Amino acid sequence: GRLFETLPEGAMLSVSMPADELTALMSPELSIAAINGPALCVAAGPVRAIDALQHQLEAREIDAVRVRISVAAHSAMLEPILQPFHDFLRGIAMQPPRLPFVSNLSGTWAGAEVADPAYWVRHLRQTVRFADGLTELLRDDSRILLEVGRDSSETRLFSVCPVRCGVDTPPWLAVAGFTNNGRVDLADLAAGDLGGQLQSK
Repeated sequence: GRLFETLPEGAMLSVSMPADELTALMSPELSIAAINGPALCVAAGPVRAIDALQHQLEAREIDAVRVRISVAAHSAMLEPILQPFHDFLRGIAMQPPRLPFVSNLSGTWAGAEVADPAYWVRHLRQTVRFADGLTELLRDDSRILLEVGRDSSETRLFSVCPVRCGVDTPPWLAVAGFTNNGRVDLADLAAGDLGGQLQSK
């Protein structure tokens, strides 16, 4: 967070368009920050460049919505903080994962590379491959996908991706919020559709 505060103001724009088509419209100072679906991605970069791209997309009647953040995450604007971030990470003892998880950097299962600080530098700078990671998870239709947080932003992406990614049977989706003391509210899960599904297994 402190490193982000040293950067000039940036902007991000969520666009309903395939990444290759959007790239063709972007100026060189912009980056594809995230690929959230086959036709949903995020551009990031300087405010004036994002403004120009948004106006261009609006003229073409293409849906484009600003992301509520003043940093151009996963873009070239992060270059000045990458070395300080790497230096900080070198002071942390890292190990290969003991539990399986899908990497947003590669879009597939993470391995021993996550024990290298350089991996997390690339993770900060390069494109978030959310759609690829979700497709990997959806290969097993017996999985239950659980989002824990204060909103359901990831679940909204989950809910549209199975059809777009060619998955016949979408997984069970569930969202757990927090209680007043900051704990995960498991009562919400037990009372909902997911709770009944789990009890029947």
